[in-house]
Amino acid sequence: MSLFDLFSSISLLGSLLVAISLWTVVGILRRAYFSPLSNIPGPGLAALTPLYEFYFDVIRQGQYTWQIAKLHEQYGPIIRISPYEVHINDPEFIDEVYRGNSEKWKPAAEIFGTGKSVFGTVPHELHRIRRAPLNGYFSKQAVNRLAPVIQSSIEALCKRMSEAKSSGQPFELGIAYIGLTVDIITEYSFAEPYGCLKREDLGKEWYDMMTEATKIVPLSFQSGWVMKTLEAMPVSMVKVMNPQLMCMIDYQSDIEQRLRKLKDVNERSKTTIFQSLLNGDLPPQEKEIPRLVDEGMGLVAAGANTTAHTLKYVTFQLLNNPDILHKLMEELVDAIPDPSVIPPVSSLEQLPYLSAIIQEALRTANSVPHRLQRVSTNSTVRYRGYDIPPGTPVGMSPTLIHENADLFPNPKTFKPERWLDADGKRTVELTRYLMPFGRGTRQCIGMNLAWAELYMTLGTVFRRFDMKLYQTNLEDVEVVHDFFNGLPKDGAKGLRVLIAQK
Repeated sequence: MSLFDLFSSISLLGSLLVAISLWTVVGILRRAYFSPLSNIPGPGLAALTPLYEFYFDVIRQGQYTWQIAKLHEQYGPIIRISPYEVHINDPEFIDEVYRGNSEKWKPAAEIFGTGKSVFGTVPHELHRIRRAPLNGYFSKQAVNRLAPVIQSSIEALCKRMSEAKSSGQPFELGIAYIGLTVDIITEYSFAEPYGCLKREDLGKEWYDMMTEATKIVPLSFQSGWVMKTLEAMPVSMVKVMNPQLMCMIDYQSDIEQRLRKLKDVNERSKTTIFQSLLNGDLPPQEKEIPRLVDEGMGLVAAGANTTAHTLKYVTFQLLNNPDILHKLMEELVDAIPDPSVIPPVSSLEQLPYLSAIIQEALRTANSVPHRLQRVSTNSTVRYRGYDIPPGTPVGMSPTLIHENADLFPNPKTFKPERWLDADGKRTVELTRYLMPFGRGTRQCIGMNLAWAELYMTLGTVFRRFDMKLYQTNLEDVEVVHDFFNGLPKDGAKGLRVLIAQK
């Protein structure tokens, strides 16, 4: 290479570096001074670069939700938490953020890599088309008809608990709850349960798989290419990098096989969710197997993890608070004279103290601590003198609402009585602030199923068995990481109990 060529190359490289530097500086100045969000309070670094959020969510592993809480204490109820996003912490503004015509924010909708599912669908109209045929399967009436499936799985759980009682060994009840919820949603979806409760590990493989997959979510949110890269990787490479994620690939393949089997049956049966979708009136492109695989993965994961965690957390709180447990047992013994009977959810819903316990569990379990962003596509969102332009993602965090001390004094205390009046009857005063399933047209489609599982499982398990905690503390079940779904600390032992028959 001649000296002239060398100097030319250096000059070209220098020009490129200068251009990149100028582009970066212009971007920073635009975000700081010329963005329509520049007047919204918040830390300057968060407004300038997504690296602020990256630090708390990726480097410090799912800590941004709690950092956002601190920022609200410093800056007030509305803050700018990234160059693009606004967060509001005001319980009275919930319905405005989650009004019917708002859409999901695309980067948030795609964090699980299931962009063709109801959860991952951004456009409002397409979401309506995809969700409509599912609504009938998750209505309260449909869930009531599902009672035999729920009861059968609860009986399988009780059988494993009875075996543990006979052996005198500690029982991994937290893992068994995962097995329970997975078996219920897979039988409802595909007519055939996974059979976790028949396995030796009770579903631990599933729990480990979902835990590892969940930990990727913050990085996936920050870098949309993460999920696409994982999907494109050779299976052998994934197996070397992370064996737990290999289970995720097997899970995806299993769902595809189940769907193809249902499609080949070619019956006009509507007894399961996906048989109904395949035989229903959806447009042909909406019945394609890759799209339904996304839907299946989303439904099973959402239908299992959050409810299982809530069951785990509330069981710990009951066993750790004898006074609360005593009040519950008085109610259950009176309502369920024969413990071998699993009452329908319609009967259990009439029990005020059990209902209050479940509401308090949904408030405190933090199953989904992550902020739920919505985008107003056509209108400006106005809040306390601030104008948030159309297209801006605005989020609220269930955790921050549920821990609002003005609404819930001593919010960290598990206190079912806050949901009851002075006469011990249920009150609706606080229910408008309870949002474990989200809010609006995008709220969790499976919430009626979750309520039924909580009522029937807690009513049956506590009516049939005496339990005590085995080497389990609050830190073993308490959520301290926000990976969209909440996770306890690394190394948490989960919920383990010693069991005695009543």
